Amino acid sequence: STNLLTYSEDFSSATWASQNATVNSNQIIAPDGTLTADKITDNSTNGAHRIISTVTTSSSGSFTYSIFLKKGTLTTAQIQVFNSATASSANVDLVNGTITSDGSGVNHTIQNYGNDWFKCSISGTLSSTTTTVYLYIKQKPSYIGNGDYLYAWGAQLEESTYATSYIPTSGAIATRLADECVST
Repeated sequence: STNLLTYSEDFSSATWASQNATVNSNQIIAPDGTLTADKITDNSTNGAHRIISTVTTSSSGSFTYSIFLKKGTLTTAQIQVFNSATASSANVDLVNGTITSDGSGVNHTIQNYGNDWFKCSISGTLSSTTTTVYLYIKQKPSYIGNGDYLYAWGAQLEESTYATSYIPTSGAIATRLADECVST
């Protein structure tokens, strides 16, 4: 599989735009045990508080967007993929570890990775070559921010019907040929 997001851990990079939010890099221990998870904080604007990245994909087939999230003072989020005027999204509860579709035609999963980290994913169908992924740091409706935050790490967009294991990127897309399990 291939991770099409070129900066999977650095949400302060130029490939990620922030709207009414501030990204502070390397603020907390990520699921892989490194100090690489980012803190995303809302500002006092009355609007959507989110980070955004746009990439080129195939014009048909499946997609899966996944990201690791951890509660801070914010305990809910929404993940969304926008492709050809169609938004596929799901609401995440980082206290109860649940995820629910916001609309139809979306498959979604949430996995507990321990230490309050959850891997959240949504899957759907591509119909154009421009695909945008969003992380709303509460949920999608506009609100007046108050300096609240959550943590994010390990974003991945792949042309697949399900989320594969995490493929880190730091400036270019990355491909993993296959997952292998080795027993000693």
